[in-house]
Formats: sequence, structure tokens, C-alpha cells
Amino acid sequence: MALLSTPEAFWQASPAGRLAGLDVGTKTIGLALSDPLRLLVSPAQVLVRTTWGETGPKLCQILQAQHVTGVVVGWPLHMNGTVSARCHGTRHFVDNLLALGDYPLILWDERLSTVAANRLLREEGDLSHHKRKGLVDAVAARFILDSFLATAQR
Repeated sequence: MALLSTPEAFWQASPAGRLAGLDVGTKTIGLALSDPLRLLVSPAQVLVRTTWGETGPKLCQILQAQHVTGVVVGWPLHMNGTVSARCHGTRHFVDNLLALGDYPLILWDERLSTVAANRLLREEGDLSHHKRKGLVDAVAARFILDSFLATAQR
């Protein structure tokens, strides 16, 4: 993988195909996928983080099976735009992921994605707290990828 610093570089490296959005947490990784035309984004699944030796290959296997051509990773900035402590953990995750796969990758501002995901899931009304908790990271990943597709210039 190559970590790209601008949306323009990302679009050049991944001009077509399905994208994956990742919401990287300390215990789980939320995964969302776009359709191949990049018009729709759906929450896909939540992976429980174990050792990198287990989690990394499993994630790469999913990306390959889904024919992903680029990855958008949520970048957990503070509300004032400064780098948070979680950014360091996310960057470590990204560095490990870069060593395993060959996808263009970009970090994308994820501020309030989990808040929006929780709000959406609460509005659904039929979901228990336990079910919401299991889905929130994948829905947050959907918000991250949706935000990237809506605001990044293609």
C-alpha cells in the first residue's frame, strides 16, 4: 500500500473500483464498502482486534475478496483539528497495514463519525444497546467513507 497525502493523489492511484472505509478503534475495526461505481456506501462488518498477526491478514483477505481498490482510514483528530493520542495508534495500524497489502490509502478526518453513527442507530429504534454497540463501528466507517466521497474532488 501507499499512504497518500491528498485526495487528488488518491484518485490518481485508485481511479475506479470499490473502496473500503475503516474506523480503527483500540478493540475493533469498523469496515464499510462502496459499490464498484462509488455511488453507495454500506456498513460491512466489525472486526474484533486481536494480535496483528491475526487481524492484519484477516483484514487483507476481506479487502481482496471484496475487490477493494483503495482504502480510506478514519483519522481521529481532536475537535480543534490537532493530532490526538489515538492518531498515533491509528498511524501504527496504518504502517502495519501498508506492509501487508498493495492498496492506495488515505487518512480522512473522522471527527464526529461515531457520534453520527450512534445517533443514526438510536433513531432506528428497534435495536437494543447491545446490537447498536456491535454495529456502531461499521456505521462510523460508512460515515468516514461517505464523507470522503462527498467532499474529496475526483
